[in-house]
Amino acid sequence: MQRTAIFSLLLITSVTLFQRCANPVSPQGGPRDEKPPEMVSCDPPNFNTGFKTGDIRINFNEFINLKNPATEVFVSPPQSKAPDIRTRGKSVLISLDDSLLPQTTYTITFGNAITDLTEGNILRGFSYVMSTGSFLDSLSLQGTILSAFDRKPQKDVLVGFYLPVDTVPVDSMPFVMPPYYVTRSDENGKFILGNLQNRPGRLFAVSDQNGDMFFSQPNEKIAFLDSTI
Repeated sequence: MQRTAIFSLLLITSVTLFQRCANPVSPQGGPRDEKPPEMVSCDPPNFNTGFKTGDIRINFNEFINLKNPATEVFVSPPQSKAPDIRTRGKSVLISLDDSLLPQTTYTITFGNAITDLTEGNILRGFSYVMSTGSFLDSLSLQGTILSAFDRKPQKDVLVGFYLPVDTVPVDSMPFVMPPYYVTRSDENGKFILGNLQNRPGRLFAVSDQNGDMFFSQPNEKIAFLDSTI
């Protein structure tokens, strides 16, 4: 008797669900939006020279969100005071509160921070570039980060190019100073550092766990080239 009662309950439930599924429903929307936001304009324009203002506005074709700007957005060369970065509708607003060096190309790298508001599609690899001088530095450096144990690509690894400082030994750079240029590796372990000065430096990569841009945690991994680039 107990088995018959249980079977009947399951059968009734199944029929009820089937009847509900047969009821007409409102038509759904079109295909899911899988495109990331597109930049439509910048004020001042991207890749501008003679940059003087500390305020930047970047406009997109849809409403956007800014995720984890403290760990995703980098300014190269670094500033002692972090910029104020926020969204307003379809725009990203940036206020550079620190003073800028003369005759210097600056790159603001957004990593995976910019997404559309509705679906969370990520705009990967977007950068804003400006120069306080009359030209843009144009050298670049690219490579791939692999695990030394299994040769698998390593994503989201902090990659930094350090310019030499007389008071800091080379092997101490990632411990005590932020990189002069910085980016992150993508899902294939690849990275590109762009708009570099024509100056020699050293390359390090750190699996930065706390977002401080230093090799500072016991569980962080590090990679480096043993010669000057």
